[in-house]
Amino acid sequence: MAITTTYLWPTNNGPLGGGNVAPTQLQMGPPQARRFNTVIATVSANAAGDTSAVITHNFQMTAAEISEGFPTPIITFQTDETSSPWWEASENPNYTVLQKNTLNVGPTAKVTIRTPTTLDR
Repeated sequence: MAITTTYLWPTNNGPLGGGNVAPTQLQMGPPQARRFNTVIATVSANAAGDTSAVITHNFQMTAAEISEGFPTPIITFQTDETSSPWWEASENPNYTVLQKNTLNVGPTAKVTIRTPTTLDR
């Protein structure tokens, strides 16, 4: 059992190269001078027991930013909502955890994770 996570931006065909490797903290830049404020990835469950997916964004979020509701994950279902029931479970300074139920195999979702910028504040 495994979750397949594919990073689309800023890694795959983007300025950092890659695909299945999350951007590093150095690539993303320090919080006060972030190079990128968005990470886009797809997650897919390969078995019904695959219920948790971790998407590494390496935004180096502060506790205050997390308590203010950042980063902002946007989950776009690649199939209908009932067969792709991913939801945000928790946030960490450098990653977002998604959960799903144990009933569905293969649900895929595209996840866009955005961090605050000075325009948001």
